[in-house]
Amino acid sequence: DRDRREIEATIARDVLDARRHPFVVFRSGPIPPGAEPGIDGSLTIRGRDRPLTLKPRREADRAVIETAIHQPDFGIRPYTAILGALRIQPEVRVRVTTPWPE
Repeated sequence: DRDRREIEATIARDVLDARRHPFVVFRSGPIPPGAEPGIDGSLTIRGRDRPLTLKPRREADRAVIETAIHQPDFGIRPYTAILGALRIQPEVRVRVTTPWPE
């Protein structure tokens, strides 16, 4: 538990620079009914914007979006620890769920 807290604090401080950039933001225009073929928008991490198309799917009463983020695109050097023995890949998968809009 202590190691996990330490890693999370290091990622927030050093990798995401959360003091200067406390939010990850996705902005889009109007979302079409059913979100077909996807939701076009812009993702901002660490003050860097990149275009992104998200493709939600319905799971019961939830909207689920899964996508891959290439960390260097946002100025992020992937996290390493223990003299490089622990490494996070440059591409990370992100999964977000939210209530399905009615």
